[in-house]
Parts: sequence; C-alpha cells; structure tokens
Amino acid sequence: MADFHTTDSHLSKKESERYFRVLDSLFKFSELFDYGEKSDRAIAIIGPAFLDVLLGSILTEFLVDDEKEVNRLLQPEGPLSTFGGRVTACYCLGLIGEIVKSDLRLVGKIRNRFAHDLYAGFSDPNVSGWCRALHQTQKSVD
Repeated sequence: MADFHTTDSHLSKKESERYFRVLDSLFKFSELFDYGEKSDRAIAIIGPAFLDVLLGSILTEFLVDDEKEVNRLLQPEGPLSTFGGRVTACYCLGLIGEIVKSDLRLVGKIRNRFAHDLYAGFSDPNVSGWCRALHQTQKSVD
C-alpha cells in the first residue's frame, strides 16, 4: 500500500502563487459589497461569480500541469467557461459531492433569475423556495 504521508509539506512556488491568488480574490470579493446597504441583486450576482472563480481554481489544481491547455478549457469561450459547466466538471471528476453540486445548481438558478429579471428579489416565491432548498440553509435553520 502506498504511503501518502510525506515529510515535506511545503507548497511549491506555483501552489503558493495559486493560493495567494485565490486569497486575493476573496479579499477583492469582500470589497464588492457595501455592508451598510442591503442589495439582493449584488448578493445574487456577485456571490455566484466568486463561486465560479473558486470552481475554476479547483479545476486548475486538479487538471494536468499545463497552464496553456487548462486556460483553453476555462477561458470565456472554452468548454468549461460557464458556471454550470464547471459545476458539472467538478462533480464528474469527484472534486465535489452530490450535495454541493445540487446547492451550486440552485445558486445558479437564483443568479440567473436576478440576471434576467429586473424585479427579482429574495421575496420572490421561486427564489425564496430555492434558497430554502439549499442544504447549507437547512443546516443553519435546524
């Protein structure tokens, strides 16, 4: 049986750079919100955009170490350019589980409602139903 424990637990330079890029993205993401003003639309659009960045990072870490080819997959016109495509790829590669996949698909539905309906809000029956169906929400409410 292979021993998966190594004595060298340091990140490579490339891994460190990726880590700090994701950390920087998280910081920039937090700056996008005016925490004094409630904005359903900002939460519904910007939140999933950040999740999209994280899904791209997960795929980048998993896929072959060929930055040019991986970027082709993830670029705006690439096969894994969409939020839904990235969710499906992460799930099919075993990088996320069924519950996370289901929640991310609900987040995508919510995002699309806000992106395509000027009057969308979290009080909308469909949107609030999708929010209640999120597994993380169910854990928080219980």
